Amino acid sequence: MSRLFSNASWLAWLLLATAATASSARGGVVLTAAGRQEGTLSATPGALRVGGRSIAWNDVLLAVNDPQAESPTSPETVHLVSGEILVGTVKLLAGRMTLSSPLLGHWPLELSQVRAIDFTPELPFTGRERDATLYRRRAGDVPCRLIWIRGERVAIQSAVGASALEKKDLRRYVVQAALEAPAGAESEITLADGSLLRGGIQPVESGFLVKSRLLGEQMVRHASWHSVRRSSAASPCFSLDQLQPAQLRTFPLIRRPADPPRSVRAQPGLAGSFMQRIYVWPRSMVAYRVPGGEEQKYLFAAGLGLADHSRGAARVRILVDDRVAFERLLDPGLGKSIPVSFEAGGGSMLKFEVDFGESVRFPCSVTVDDALLVRK
Repeated sequence: MSRLFSNASWLAWLLLATAATASSARGGVVLTAAGRQEGTLSATPGALRVGGRSIAWNDVLLAVNDPQAESPTSPETVHLVSGEILVGTVKLLAGRMTLSSPLLGHWPLELSQVRAIDFTPELPFTGRERDATLYRRRAGDVPCRLIWIRGERVAIQSAVGASALEKKDLRRYVVQAALEAPAGAESEITLADGSLLRGGIQPVESGFLVKSRLLGEQMVRHASWHSVRRSSAASPCFSLDQLQPAQLRTFPLIRRPADPPRSVRAQPGLAGSFMQRIYVWPRSMVAYRVPGGEEQKYLFAAGLGLADHSRGAARVRILVDDRVAFERLLDPGLGKSIPVSFEAGGGSMLKFEVDFGESVRFPCSVTVDDALLVRK
């Protein structure tokens, strides 16, 4: 990684970058190893301009665009096995699927590329989804095969035969629940409609040129993007939400186990204090395998706090293998996220253990904001 990453500049970046989780961006925000810059954003070849200052693209780690006044809306969301997300209108006829997007145009898709199709906005993945299953709003789940999608109806073939259902009664159809393994260090860009593309990303005069693994080359105009996170083979930066949990354990909360962790993205078009947030509930443990071999060193950096609605305190412990890297009681009076940073070796296990404080009080959940693993 660049020589900018001296011990002093690492510390400066950590304090400034994780402070982003404690304040809402009113303009654009750019994070680099040297700190945090705020102001009106624009893209130029090989650089971002923020508040009149030019920042080389190779120095950018994360950027959030100025909130857009209005975001385009679309009825469906397609999750790809690559982790990419496309928002638009889905059609499936004679085995051929197409997605029409106000921002991305018309695209043919293979079902082998698709993880799930959502008919209801902002659905989280629970980790309990099953392949070839339709999830409905008020009725039971149906193992089935898609026949067609057109207009406001979806046709399926199930054990009881063929039937056509109204989209308004459906939540999600899962084609294949598993994600592909991350393809090395990929940058990602979130669009104003909630779409997410991964691959090579370069700023140009009018926005970003994106080379998506599955969709090929795309031009994203300045008014169409919400946030971008840069990564490269020379300086890989992984977001924790890109990694699948290696271990997950939840323990009973009175009569049922705690909810599994849930990952959400900031809503495009709104000023927010984070790009990506992971909620973890008390009485649970989730662990992630740090990428790479033991000779590689990563810096973990995130903002840690309690969700806005939390009334109870939570104790958080983070371990790297068996070493305790962070431990603290989070009280509702804290008021904002706190910066957390430590070193973790490649191949190590990063474990988050969350429990209640001295007493059990609901609601209570811990937020992990913009958790990054940056290779040193």
